[in-house]
Amino acid sequence: MPLDPTDSLNQNLTRNLRLVYQARRTTLEEFSCELGIGHSTLRNILHGQGNSTLGTVEQIAQNLGVAPQVLLTGQHTEDRLLSALLLLEAVDRLKPLDPGQQRQASILLSQLLELLPPSRPRSRFIE
Repeated sequence: MPLDPTDSLNQNLTRNLRLVYQARRTTLEEFSCELGIGHSTLRNILHGQGNSTLGTVEQIAQNLGVAPQVLLTGQHTEDRLLSALLLLEAVDRLKPLDPGQQRQASILLSQLLELLPPSRPRSRFIE
């Protein structure tokens, strides 16, 4: 979806949450639980209906591990947003490791990122 600087905060929230929802490939119920909001609230957001409170946006952002501004602005391309979310998920999976293993994993991840070209097609991230 192309970026439009005239999009409202609600339109940006709808766009960005749709991207995350589609990338998660989960049910509406599961995604609403992950976000800590009711499924009817999530459905309204995904359909561009209603007017989410700041508390709801903060709750969603906290559960996704992003700043609320990321959800409300249209400054991030689809690929960039999805790549960032995938990276956050990968980092979250490192939490059970002991500090030495976390350090080793972060070094390996850093080396991997150095090998990657600056941009990658979307199809490589989500399939």
